[in-house]
Amino acid sequence: MKYLILSLVCLSICCGVAAQANDSAMADLERRAEVLRMSFQEERRRAASDLMFIGELGYEHHERHGHLIQSNMYLQWEPVRWFTMLGGLRVTTNNLYNFSLRGDFKLPLKGYRFLGLRNQYLYGIFANDKYMDMNFSLAAFYEQEYLYLAAGAMTHFETPIRVKEGSRSFDWFVNWIYDIAVWSRVHDADWNIGVQFTNMRDFEISDCNMPSFILRGKHLIIPRSTPFGFYVTWQAGCRTEITKKEMKYDGAWGIVGVRCYF
Repeated sequence: MKYLILSLVCLSICCGVAAQANDSAMADLERRAEVLRMSFQEERRRAASDLMFIGELGYEHHERHGHLIQSNMYLQWEPVRWFTMLGGLRVTTNNLYNFSLRGDFKLPLKGYRFLGLRNQYLYGIFANDKYMDMNFSLAAFYEQEYLYLAAGAMTHFETPIRVKEGSRSFDWFVNWIYDIAVWSRVHDADWNIGVQFTNMRDFEISDCNMPSFILRGKHLIIPRSTPFGFYVTWQAGCRTEITKKEMKYDGAWGIVGVRCYF
């Protein structure tokens, strides 16, 4: 009888230990499942925030096209760290219409530093002047927190909108392109101000002897970590023409806009 009681006690102890071990294993599985669920939700939130809408409204004076008001709309998508796509449309009051498609392929380095290729296509319709043009550009770039450098080449052609058979006219030329930007704060700061020297604008690639000087800034209104976050952006720029003897004015603009993350 004594051995039977001892056996029952040992069996109950073993069952209790096994139950505790099973409860511990179940709790561990539940913790892991919760971590995976939170990680999945964070990944979905991050992926969703990689889609951004950009809307801008501005005024510009152009020596060739006169005074115009412009409305710019873009969609930017960054599905992975090494690739960004930007597509947009510009409409102006002087019957100028521009379409832009840009893809940046980036090699991430340590921290916020990248080496990459900037591939951009621009198509423009100049209805009042009855011609259209197309730009194909490729540039190598280096980007970090406070600095952006890009240099490359582009091919440009323009032709009348109505090309009659036997009188086709395509004017081609190759041009050097460059883009230098310096920022006062890190890229994800709540606000930032920078200066830029370039002949590569979002909807215009000018001759290498016609650089633009740009002052730009952004200001956070709603944090990006929320379901709907956006920045207010602005820029003021002046385009010049450099000759052997002088630098002369060729145009100026001011633009304000918003950048909304979804």
